[in-house]
Amino acid sequence: MHPGLRTGWFVLAALIATQLMLAAWHGVLRAGAGPLSADRVMGQADFIKNAPNLVDAIGMNAPAGVAIDVANGHVLVADSQNNRVMGWFSAHSFAAGGAADLVIGQADFYSGQINRTGGSPSANSLATPRGVAFDSAGNLYVGDRSGTIFKIAQDRQIFVFATLEPSVAAYHLAFGIDSTLYVSGPTTSSCDNVYAIDRDGATTVFYHGLGRPQGLAVDIAGSVYVAASLGGRRGVVRISTAGEAQLVIAGSSIVGFTFIPGGNALVATLNPHPSPASAVYHVALGIEGWRAF
Repeated sequence: MHPGLRTGWFVLAALIATQLMLAAWHGVLRAGAGPLSADRVMGQADFIKNAPNLVDAIGMNAPAGVAIDVANGHVLVADSQNNRVMGWFSAHSFAAGGAADLVIGQADFYSGQINRTGGSPSANSLATPRGVAFDSAGNLYVGDRSGTIFKIAQDRQIFVFATLEPSVAAYHLAFGIDSTLYVSGPTTSSCDNVYAIDRDGATTVFYHGLGRPQGLAVDIAGSVYVAASLGGRRGVVRISTAGEAQLVIAGSSIVGFTFIPGGNALVATLNPHPSPASAVYHVALGIEGWRAF
């Protein structure tokens, strides 16, 4: 039995959603009557432990965003509190709890300081990375708490792609039609933005007026779906290409959203209290998601 990936004090819903996404792509996700039990734990040695992580090629502390390079089978995870991005060259190795093959933002697998040395940002360091996404060419984009979005080419060259306005973190990323990168980052405001960044790094406000926008995805028509509050109601908000917003899924603790094949979606909830528990839900929307690959 593989020991599984070790995380900090919690396993983020995004990692669970990734497991479900991989299972759905390979045709092994199924539902039945009665309570469902997990088959594998990611983040601990077994189902009853919750010890903090070790800084190595397996341990993670507060894993946040997950990106999958479908064309090559690569999986990248933002290990936010260790100020790095971990990479697996095989999705199967990742799902089995294997050690990472690549680390970005640190000199090695055993370091985790902010900006490598705890000092100023640099071209090869990260500060609490959260959002990750691949473009159609296989380049990786990473957003951190400073609102900086880094582009990491396939040869691992890193440079700043875009920067959001001050005090806005680039915590959630998703690519859409025409290579537009959509970015959200929750603040304490009830009128946050979703940003659109073109292929040259020019940033504009795509929509203004959401409360704590978090996970987001794009459908084949170009509409953007965001886990956020709209008019005081929490759920998943659909924003059309014309800028019209509508709540399409309601839920008080929704933080994550992604499309899966077959016109379906996965919705993640995160609750800091024991009840109700955090969970990932399968939703039949009848809408196909946009895939860059």
